[in-house]
Amino acid sequence: MNRSDQRYNLISIFFLALTVMVCLIAVMILANVVPAGPFEPATDVPTPTVLSGIPTLTPTLTPLPTTAPIPTATPLPSATWTAIPDAGQGSGAIPGAPTAVDTLPQEAIRAENGSFVVASSTLAGHAAPVTGLVFLADGIRLASADGNGQVRIWNLETARVETTVEAGAEVTHLAASPDGSRVAVALRTGTITVYTLADVSQPLNIPAHQGAVNSVAFSSDGRTIASAGEDGKVIFWDASTGGSLAELPHNGTVGDLAYSVDGMRLASVASDQSLYVWDVAGRSLVNQFPTPGVMLSLAYSTDGSRLVMGGDSGTLVVWDTIGNQVERSFSGSNQPILSVDFSLDGSVIASAGIDSAIRLWAAASGTALSNLPEHASQVNVVAFSPSGSFIASGGFDKNVRLWSVPEGIVVEPTPETPVVTEAPPPSDEGDQASGGQTETGCVLTATPRDANLRDTPNTDAAIIRQLPVDTTIAADAQTVGTDGMVWWRTVEATWVRTDVVAASEACANLPVVTP
Repeated sequence: MNRSDQRYNLISIFFLALTVMVCLIAVMILANVVPAGPFEPATDVPTPTVLSGIPTLTPTLTPLPTTAPIPTATPLPSATWTAIPDAGQGSGAIPGAPTAVDTLPQEAIRAENGSFVVASSTLAGHAAPVTGLVFLADGIRLASADGNGQVRIWNLETARVETTVEAGAEVTHLAASPDGSRVAVALRTGTITVYTLADVSQPLNIPAHQGAVNSVAFSSDGRTIASAGEDGKVIFWDASTGGSLAELPHNGTVGDLAYSVDGMRLASVASDQSLYVWDVAGRSLVNQFPTPGVMLSLAYSTDGSRLVMGGDSGTLVVWDTIGNQVERSFSGSNQPILSVDFSLDGSVIASAGIDSAIRLWAAASGTALSNLPEHASQVNVVAFSPSGSFIASGGFDKNVRLWSVPEGIVVEPTPETPVVTEAPPPSDEGDQASGGQTETGCVLTATPRDANLRDTPNTDAAIIRQLPVDTTIAADAQTVGTDGMVWWRTVEATWVRTDVVAASEACANLPVVTP
């Protein structure tokens, strides 16, 4: 081997050794960087430190009184319907009772703001049964709704519709905010829709109940809406946001609810045949009372001293809220009563239901005052206007009817008008069943047409004869007939309804008898 070959071999060995060394270094570096196997999570994570020394926060609850104070009620007098001069003849039992507007042709209707307008008694246009009515605070506007979901805002000065909205489902009830700016619409689908009347294009939709919403009501400050549901709950809602505030459970479907005027109490009736009275501030049950059957409707009097309830058997119950007891219970109809309301002064109760009649009662005595049988079929809702100048009603005939309450009609005993109370003990003087002439001085005149003289005090009773127009007959007694109307008994032992004859002043003093 020559010298050059030796030098070549040494260089080759050097580069080979260098290469091997570089490779070994690279392997060692990679061995410290790349994991040798699959990734496994670390198991040595330290246990979190548990903080201590933080006190448990317990809210301080102020115990609520068993009952919140209720304003002392002013006792109402024993009452009957009192006529006013030249009030006209209504369809009711006593002259001067509420009169359908169209029975006063070309006469002005007093609107709530004091202006006078001519309007029709029937506000027509709904394509389905009217299921909701509520007067707005100004008394000039009336909201109505129907089974197709249409809601109309009427201007009673013009008898025209100002606004129409489609709620999208059957409306079961309506409520208006105290300032009249919003209307809450209860739907059978379980939703409450709140419309701001200044702009109805952006309603507030509240998914409220499982099943139908049977009733809604605004609180006295307008900030809260209470709803009654088929699911057995009363729920309070924020009227601005629709957020749920509280739930009040019931033992059965809740048919209706009502706030007291002062906003301190909420009353509700349910299918378990109970009246519930709730403390609004505490969202707590104050009392639960049994009712005679299932009550379908209720309303507070303005002074808060009474609740009236209408039942599925046709019973009307007047509840004394001060004494927490039934003040009186009487038959208001032979069929279910779907709607009740108090007049502004609390002296008159209006009821309506399946039998198609609107009936008026003296709240203090339960005396029947008048029937307004103008609807063709079932009446779903009846309501007094804020000032008491009107009664509105709506029913299956798809019409809204307005009744004018003549200014000056009151419910109080006066010596000038017949006072129907408990029957006095029988008397030998002035109460002659034989029909002979008496010394009462009461003379009845048939006007403005012939008057039917019947064998018993009932509109369906047999007609004995007719009293020709402008002729007279004497009377010796008065009574409330089985039809709820007030009747005179003539000296020939026949009966004539008080609204089809003119009576002399002496008739006011006739005794009350049991027919």
